[in-house]
Amino acid sequence: MGANNYRLIESLRTALSARRIDWLEENAKLISQRHSSGEMNDEQFSAFESILALARGDNWAEAEIEAIRLAKAQQPSPAELERMKSNKSSHEKK
Repeated sequence: MGANNYRLIESLRTALSARRIDWLEENAKLISQRHSSGEMNDEQFSAFESILALARGDNWAEAEIEAIRLAKAQQPSPAELERMKSNKSSHEKK
């Protein structure tokens, strides 16, 4: 998903666990905006959309399970791993 979308996954999970349609729709708007701006590819967008569809169909629990699966499936990119390694090294030097 990319680091810029990790928080979006968490935000969506919060909306799902709270079963708040207003929060769900706020997330849906952000998802759509990120897809339109190129911050999210079609595959990523589709993953979010399937979760949104479950919740909109009143399958909140199943949507939440899918959001958790999506979150757990995330792996840092090589660039993100390098940044984390770099940050760790700079903290160890202090």
